[in-house]
Amino acid sequence: AKKFRTALNYLPEPEIDNSGNNLGLLYTGTTTSAIQEARDLLARQGVEVDTLRVRAFPLHDSIKAFIDGHDRVYVIDQNRDAQLKSLLKIELNVNEEQVESILSYNGVLITAQHIERAILTSMESQTAADKVES
Repeated sequence: AKKFRTALNYLPEPEIDNSGNNLGLLYTGTTTSAIQEARDLLARQGVEVDTLRVRAFPLHDSIKAFIDGHDRVYVIDQNRDAQLKSLLKIELNVNEEQVESILSYNGVLITAQHIERAILTSMESQTAADKVES
């Protein structure tokens, strides 16, 4: 365990763009282009998001701080099993209610439209659930 904590001193830190929005996107490098485009598409609809690009494992503590600083964080995972979200839960003990996976596992890179659609659908579902509760 000590080796992993020491390794953090030598690994690249996450790239964080945090403007104080309620929503965040957490992703790895292969999805960078799609994330940038999805962020623009969402902004055109009035949905602003912060981003964090994971660049190395083990995970930096700044990732936990990013998640804790947002109402909801969408974890972009290009696999069926939500591996990145699982690592967040295992390594950083994140609140599962706060993170939601956006999965893509059809063999091609995830698209900005897929990310945008998933976030907007999630937001609509959350709004509907909030109305039912009140």
